Amino acid sequence: MSGSGSDDTVTSGMRIAAAWSWRFLVVVAALAVLYYGLGYVSEITVPVTIALLLCALLNPVKRFLVNHGWRSGVASVVVFVAGLLLVAGIITLVVEQFVAGAGDLANRVSSGLDTVQSWLVTGPFNVSQEQIDSVVTTIKQAVLDNREAVTSGAVTTATSVGRVVTGVVLVMFILFFFLRDGKKIWDWIVGLAPRRARPRSAVPPNGPGGPWAVMCGPPCWSRSSTRSASGSAW
Repeated sequence: MSGSGSDDTVTSGMRIAAAWSWRFLVVVAALAVLYYGLGYVSEITVPVTIALLLCALLNPVKRFLVNHGWRSGVASVVVFVAGLLLVAGIITLVVEQFVAGAGDLANRVSSGLDTVQSWLVTGPFNVSQEQIDSVVTTIKQAVLDNREAVTSGAVTTATSVGRVVTGVVLVMFILFFFLRDGKKIWDWIVGLAPRRARPRSAVPPNGPGGPWAVMCGPPCWSRSSTRSASGSAW
């Protein structure tokens, strides 16, 4: 009787709230584990994400070529190389503009420093040239005394640049295979789902489209959904 009485003290609303609360906590914990897990392998997840976005940008061009009689592999190579040339051209243009303005920038900086130095000497502060030279000497000596820290910072910068270059190469590598074999990759991912969930994973409830429609196009979806519904992983 006491057990029944204690159960009666908990209202149905409280039971529903408790059920939703522990499920919410489980979802938050799972998201936190996923977030920190992806952050731990960010050297892979970030290039994959960037390659996926670039693939979404370039795939309409590939589909256009395929629809006009190009073979899928040839269209992938052409679009990939054209994208690389476009990016290289933009970077080259930016670098050329920077180099062209570097000389003028250096002259402006030098003129500005001379103006500041002249103002310090002739201005209201009445700073002597000897004091300015002493400050410059102190700065140079501080750099020499902390050359190990400067060297360590240069090594860290070089390491960061190396990681960026490695990430760019990885993005290009993944992008090429997304362009060429995106449909097969998606079919393989769908094949990892349980058989009952495969048709639901392959074909979204709102009709043709879904996460890989941008990558592959409706024709690929129709073939992918047919194979997935038949229970095949490919």
